[in-house]
Amino acid sequence: MIELSILLICVIISAIVLIYKLARFEWLDKIAGLIIITLPFERIPSLDTPVGTLKIGYVLLGFGILTLFALLLKKDSKLLALKLHPKSIWFLLFFVFSIPSWFFVKDFNRFLSTIIATIISFSAAVYVTNFSKNTFAYFKKLIFVFGFVMVFAVYQFVGDFVGLPLYLTGIREGYSSLVFGIPRVHGTFIEPSYFASGLTIVIYGIFFLIAADYNIITKNIKGLKFDFIKNYRWVYICYLALALGIFVATLSKSGWLSLGLSTVFIAPLATKYNIKKILKYIAGVGLLAHLALAFVSLFSPFIQSTLIGIIAHVIATFELNNATSFERASFFGVALEILPKFAVTGIGSGQFGVVGSNLLSSFGDYESIKTFLVLNAYLEVWLEFGLISFFIFIYLFFSSTFKNFASIYRQKISNKSELFLKISFTFILITALIQWNFVSPVYLNHIFIILGCLLSLDFKDQIYEIK
Repeated sequence: MIELSILLICVIISAIVLIYKLARFEWLDKIAGLIIITLPFERIPSLDTPVGTLKIGYVLLGFGILTLFALLLKKDSKLLALKLHPKSIWFLLFFVFSIPSWFFVKDFNRFLSTIIATIISFSAAVYVTNFSKNTFAYFKKLIFVFGFVMVFAVYQFVGDFVGLPLYLTGIREGYSSLVFGIPRVHGTFIEPSYFASGLTIVIYGIFFLIAADYNIITKNIKGLKFDFIKNYRWVYICYLALALGIFVATLSKSGWLSLGLSTVFIAPLATKYNIKKILKYIAGVGLLAHLALAFVSLFSPFIQSTLIGIIAHVIATFELNNATSFERASFFGVALEILPKFAVTGIGSGQFGVVGSNLLSSFGDYESIKTFLVLNAYLEVWLEFGLISFFIFIYLFFSSTFKNFASIYRQKISNKSELFLKISFTFILITALIQWNFVSPVYLNHIFIILGCLLSLDFKDQIYEIK
């Protein structure tokens, strides 16, 4: 480990020296854009290392930070004049107030790998917040990139069904049709529930893009059209339908429930915006889709077996007859049992499985148990990082999300592109905040990047393309 640390320091110093003369302030925005655009590539492609998984986003963030240091050494005038977002300090304070939990760490290697992943996620949010200046353009490209990810997910689904080996489909063994009867696709993400969370970016992004184009959510802003969608509206509608279909194919109950509950927040906006109009379209399209699916299933054994598999999976969940439901209930109970003793200090990042190994011994040996998660991000943050860090975490996400929801509701946004971005990011985060009741860990990078996108809109120099 010492040799690896020395090597890493040497690489960092060498990299800063190499880019010192070339570094430009404008690079910071471009790198932020690449971090946003490559957001879906969480597992494929990636590289396993002794301290964790190396992802494209991590490499880009590292390059961005090195560029930042190079510009600081050059005393770049634009960088020195930059004012950081007021919330930036709270991302740092989250870790400062978690320091007492470090004294209770029992497995240092596990702690190191999870704390690094958490620091990277928080850093990504801070970086995007302060340096993304063309978030509108980057978000459009992100939605386009998700199209390739969804095509890959369709390939995964069909490939697993016809019997292609796992190394060709990219599906992890635990999510293949051999286990569930039908494959649980996870695309380029590490597991289906994370993929379902990522798909809400496309679902709400396209949903509100169409709504903005038809002036359904922008009735107070007249005469503005998005030219890039104008002649391709039905393409975007089909794109949304594909995203919803793949979302269902993840078989993520937490994803389904979270997306369903998040739509409830559209209701208050219906009194301010013409949301009722688009809800009628959705109801009509949904009804036609169900009728078409029912008709096709009569003649297609493939579709028929898929629907039966999905229904059986849902019934087993509600009856608590599947392993996932039992594990979730068991892990949550063990976390609550440990919490009272460490409610203020926390037990250290990644230590839930380590500390609770005796109580979870029926689930396997120590090496597998130590990686277990609480499967509730809020309880996990409180248990592992301590009470003050838990409150900071709540403040960062909930204040940012619902502050923007309030500004949307009060119609305080006059720029059409800004409204589209804020309403999309807000509903994506609302869905994530609901889903975090059923999944963990906290370091889901795509959620932090979306938070950074939302906070980046607070800067007045943000570029809003209206084309």
